[in-house]
Amino acid sequence: MLSPSTEAFDRGGKFRQYHRIETLQEYVLIEPDRPGLECYRLNERGNWEVVQSVGSDANPDTTEIHLASLDCRFALALLYEEVELLSG
Repeated sequence: MLSPSTEAFDRGGKFRQYHRIETLQEYVLIEPDRPGLECYRLNERGNWEVVQSVGSDANPDTTEIHLASLDCRFALALLYEEVELLSG
């Protein structure tokens, strides 16, 4: 999950470091204060793109997340089971 104190690094420097991993296909950032995530995926042209961005207006029980690199689908709510969300 993203930490408010490290979010800029997670989106910038850390992500640039992960780009160097040849086998990395997806990079997921999970929101700590509300159900949501961003999924960056390496496309067929070798460019990173946001393929799934789910914000606070999503219903976690019905919003499906798809991680193509794992061929895995699950409800957003599963990421937040037993998690106490940070308050703004």
